Amino acid sequence: MDTLMTSLPTNVGAILMENISIIQIVSMFSIGAYNALETGIVTFDSFKRYRGLYFWSMQFASWGILVHAIPAMARFISQASNLPTSIPFMIGWYAMVTGQAVVLYS
Repeated sequence: MDTLMTSLPTNVGAILMENISIIQIVSMFSIGAYNALETGIVTFDSFKRYRGLYFWSMQFASWGILVHAIPAMARFISQASNLPTSIPFMIGWYAMVTGQAVVLYS
């Protein structure tokens, strides 16, 4: 990493260092979104019948992660206002936490 930073022009390195937290947030969001999407889709492939507490709690938790993470990232990156982002943020949090608790229960 040090050789990469020293070989960059001065202004590019400064821009990269100013935005390093945004890069970290977006990369962590991408990993979480990929895992949530994969879990949501793979459960449809893994289960023969789409019923039962375990199946629906897996769906509820995996889609709740996305509903929670998208407004959080929008709030962080674009500095969106509080009210439009807080409502889906809280709905996603409840879905994510409740779904994961029910997955552990079942």
